[in-house]
Amino acid sequence: MIIHRVKGSVDTPLTGVDTMLQSQGKIMQNWSSSVDTRSSSVDTRDGSQKTCCANLGQCVDTRSSSVDTRGLPRTSFGLIWDSVLTLDQVVSTLEAFPENLYVKYNPKTRLMQ
Repeated sequence: MIIHRVKGSVDTPLTGVDTMLQSQGKIMQNWSSSVDTRSSSVDTRDGSQKTCCANLGQCVDTRSSSVDTRGLPRTSFGLIWDSVLTLDQVVSTLEAFPENLYVKYNPKTRLMQ
Protein backbone atom coordinates (compact mmCIF):
# COMPACT_ATOMS: atom_id res chain seq x y z
CA MET A 1 0.00 0.00 0.00
CA ILE A 2 1.37 3.41 -1.01
CA ILE A 3 0.17 6.44 0.94
CA HIS A 4 0.75 9.87 -0.53
CA ARG A 5 0.80 12.68 2.03
CA VAL A 6 -0.71 15.76 0.43
CA LYS A 7 -2.04 18.64 2.51
CA GLY A 8 -5.83 18.78 2.33
CA SER A 9 -6.46 15.25 1.07
CA VAL A 10 -6.55 11.67 2.27
CA ASP A 11 -5.36 8.71 0.20
CA THR A 12 -7.40 5.65 1.19
CA PRO A 13 -6.76 2.00 0.33
CA LEU A 14 -9.39 0.10 -1.70
CA THR A 15 -10.12 -2.15 1.27
CA GLY A 16 -11.49 0.72 3.36
CA VAL A 17 -10.53 2.70 6.44
CA ASP A 18 -10.61 1.22 9.95
CA THR A 19 -12.45 3.66 12.23
CA MET A 20 -12.62 1.64 15.45
CA LEU A 21 -10.45 2.32 18.49
CA GLN A 22 -8.23 -0.59 19.56
CA SER A 23 -10.01 -0.88 22.93
CA GLN A 24 -13.37 -1.00 21.17
CA GLY A 25 -12.19 -3.73 18.83
CA LYS A 26 -11.82 -6.14 21.76
CA ILE A 27 -15.23 -5.29 23.25
CA MET A 28 -17.27 -5.09 20.02
CA GLN A 29 -15.68 -7.55 17.60
CA ASN A 30 -18.93 -8.14 15.69
CA TRP A 31 -19.65 -4.47 15.01
CA SER A 32 -18.92 -2.91 11.65
CA SER A 33 -15.73 -0.88 11.94
CA SER A 34 -14.68 0.26 8.50
CA VAL A 35 -15.72 2.71 5.80
CA ASP A 36 -15.78 1.43 2.21
CA THR A 37 -14.34 4.18 0.02
CA ARG A 38 -14.47 2.46 -3.37
CA SER A 39 -17.84 3.75 -4.60
CA SER A 40 -17.56 7.40 -3.46
CA SER A 41 -20.26 6.85 -0.85
CA VAL A 42 -20.37 5.69 2.76
CA ASP A 43 -22.79 2.87 3.57
CA THR A 44 -24.18 3.57 7.05
CA ARG A 45 -26.18 0.36 7.42
CA ASP A 46 -25.34 -2.42 9.86
CA GLY A 47 -24.03 -5.60 8.23
CA SER A 48 -27.32 -7.46 8.81
CA GLN A 49 -29.27 -4.65 7.11
CA LYS A 50 -27.19 -4.88 3.94
CA THR A 51 -28.82 -8.21 3.05
CA CYS A 52 -32.36 -7.83 4.41
CA CYS A 53 -32.84 -4.15 3.49
CA ALA A 54 -30.87 -3.94 0.26
CA ASN A 55 -33.43 -1.72 -1.50
CA LEU A 56 -33.44 1.04 1.09
CA GLY A 57 -31.30 4.10 0.40
CA GLN A 58 -29.05 4.42 3.43
CA CYS A 59 -25.88 5.92 1.98
CA VAL A 60 -24.22 9.26 2.54
CA ASP A 61 -22.88 10.76 -0.69
CA THR A 62 -19.34 12.03 -0.17
CA ARG A 63 -18.51 13.10 -3.74
CA SER A 64 -19.23 16.80 -3.24
CA SER A 65 -18.76 17.12 0.51
CA SER A 66 -17.46 15.16 3.47
CA VAL A 67 -18.56 13.56 6.72
CA ASP A 68 -16.96 14.99 9.87
CA THR A 69 -16.93 12.53 12.78
CA ARG A 70 -14.30 14.28 14.91
CA GLY A 71 -16.78 15.64 17.46
CA LEU A 72 -18.34 12.34 18.54
CA PRO A 73 -18.18 11.73 22.32
CA ARG A 74 -16.56 8.44 23.27
CA THR A 75 -16.84 6.28 26.38
CA SER A 76 -14.98 3.15 27.46
CA PHE A 77 -17.96 1.10 26.19
CA GLY A 78 -18.17 2.64 22.74
CA LEU A 79 -19.37 5.61 20.77
CA ILE A 80 -22.26 7.84 21.77
CA TRP A 81 -23.78 8.75 18.42
CA ASP A 82 -24.98 12.32 18.46
CA SER A 83 -24.86 13.66 14.93
CA VAL A 84 -22.85 13.57 11.72
CA LEU A 85 -21.91 16.91 10.19
CA THR A 86 -22.27 16.88 6.40
CA LEU A 87 -21.21 20.51 6.02
CA ASP A 88 -23.61 22.57 3.91
CA GLN A 89 -25.53 19.72 2.29
CA VAL A 90 -28.41 17.54 3.41
CA VAL A 91 -29.23 14.33 1.55
CA SER A 92 -32.75 12.95 1.87
CA THR A 93 -33.38 9.28 1.11
CA LEU A 94 -37.16 9.73 1.28
CA GLU A 95 -39.24 9.70 -1.88
CA ALA A 96 -41.46 12.70 -2.51
CA PHE A 97 -45.16 12.10 -1.88
CA PRO A 98 -47.05 12.11 -5.20
CA GLU A 99 -49.07 15.28 -5.79
CA ASN A 100 -51.92 13.50 -7.59
CA LEU A 101 -52.65 10.45 -5.51
CA TYR A 102 -56.06 9.83 -7.09
CA VAL A 103 -56.81 9.84 -10.81
CA LYS A 104 -60.35 10.34 -12.12
CA TYR A 105 -61.62 8.54 -15.20
CA ASN A 106 -64.09 10.39 -17.44
CA PRO A 107 -66.15 7.78 -19.34
CA LYS A 108 -67.45 10.35 -21.83
CA THR A 109 -64.01 11.41 -23.03
CA ARG A 110 -62.31 8.14 -22.02
CA LEU A 111 -59.47 10.15 -20.51
CA MET A 112 -57.81 10.08 -17.14
CA GLN A 113 -57.92 13.39 -15.26
